[in-house]
Amino acid sequence: MKSNRKERRSTSKKTAPKKQKRPMLLDVFSPDGFTIRLDDQALFKNIDEAWAYFRKWKNRYKKQGYYSSSYGRIELKYLAEECTVVEVEDEENHLC
Repeated sequence: MKSNRKERRSTSKKTAPKKQKRPMLLDVFSPDGFTIRLDDQALFKNIDEAWAYFRKWKNRYKKQGYYSSSYGRIELKYLAEECTVVEVEDEENHLC
């Protein structure tokens, strides 16, 4: 005879403790592959902070009207397209 009683299954699964997620940090690299940050500037906490710093950095080239890359001159209106924003794990392990 079949029993109408359903077996209870344990739904509790043992899982590994969750790792604390580190905050995302960003850096901006020039067309030549170097960070645009000065020595005392920390990594950026969000994309808005990174692009705000990029605009300040770009203004340093305003007088000459272009960025001089090892690949040639880049007009300032195209400079953002040539730079790269990257995610980095932390300040200590990030090489500039």
